[in-house]
Amino acid sequence: KILHASLAALLDELAAPHGGWQAVREQLLSIRQDLLVQRLHRSPLAAKVALEGARLALQAGDVVEFHRSLTSLVGRGPAAPVALEWPPAVRDEILALRLVYLTYGGSEGQPESFQGELLELFQDMHIFHKPYGPALTYAMKLHTARISGNWIACHSLVAKGAKCKEDSVQRCT
Repeated sequence: KILHASLAALLDELAAPHGGWQAVREQLLSIRQDLLVQRLHRSPLAAKVALEGARLALQAGDVVEFHRSLTSLVGRGPAAPVALEWPPAVRDEILALRLVYLTYGGSEGQPESFQGELLELFQDMHIFHKPYGPALTYAMKLHTARISGNWIACHSLVAKGAKCKEDSVQRCT
């Protein structure tokens, strides 16, 4: 219950810790550590912490924290089985986040170093999704533009942002 309340406080702008992103990041690390110590790192709460951590890190532009959070939700990550049970819109968002991360080459900015992971991601996309939701459709357009060298389209997509309606991506509960 305490960990649920801690996460809820992070997501509430009025209750979030003072000190900006660094304070929020420290709180996320603390929650994840508590989940690991209590052997709850494979639980629905751990998955929710990971997804919300990825969302918050993306908003803050913290690629390292974004990767840390997203890693537990995909592939063989400890919370990946939980994420597979979430509604399609949330799974779509996770795949989209992963694709954008890999497209830009992760924290090193080296897209070519992720070719194996990209192959695994595309296999996951074909197994779990058709048709693609708005988040993954946007990520696919961005990936295609960047990989093909169409910088005008790539920058245009980045500038516009995803045209997803706020309610089209559900928060996990």
